[in-house]
Amino acid sequence: MIFIDFEASSLSADSWPIELGICWIDEQNKLRVEAKLIQPHASWQLSEWSEFSQKIHGITLDEIEAAEDAMSIARWAQNRLAGKLLLSDAPKFDSRWLNKLLATDPASDFLEVNSVQKHAEARFTGTARAMFFRAYANGHGAHRAAADALRLGQAWRAALRKEQKTLAETPWPLVRP
Repeated sequence: MIFIDFEASSLSADSWPIELGICWIDEQNKLRVEAKLIQPHASWQLSEWSEFSQKIHGITLDEIEAAEDAMSIARWAQNRLAGKLLLSDAPKFDSRWLNKLLATDPASDFLEVNSVQKHAEARFTGTARAMFFRAYANGHGAHRAAADALRLGQAWRAALRKEQKTLAETPWPLVRP
């Protein structure tokens, strides 16, 4: 499972990704984060750059023009994300931007991005579910891909810990005489 977030040139239908952030929980229950700025691909329209979006995420056009090229980031993303459950709090947008990025590399396959909220509702119950949504709501969106992906991972890990604590405190057996 990988939590994913993008920053983009704008929110228009023809916008393109400028930063990809991913977060996952490793075998030691530690959160790991990676992020990459994305140089615009030659096929992406620079007219889709939004000064308003730049004010929100704080990433300048000069910064992304100096970043690693989109095809290299697409290959990196394909290697890191293929075969994993990808979770986002904005799957419609993040799926569009991920697949726009992956389209720059002919060897990449399109990937599906799922709703972290829907998966949390299906995965957790009771106090663990409440913990996920409380931690998610209390996290502050930094409008940077790594920080926003990390916020999702933190909320998920908080719910896992609450679930484990609840199970540890549950008297066993639950079978009544």
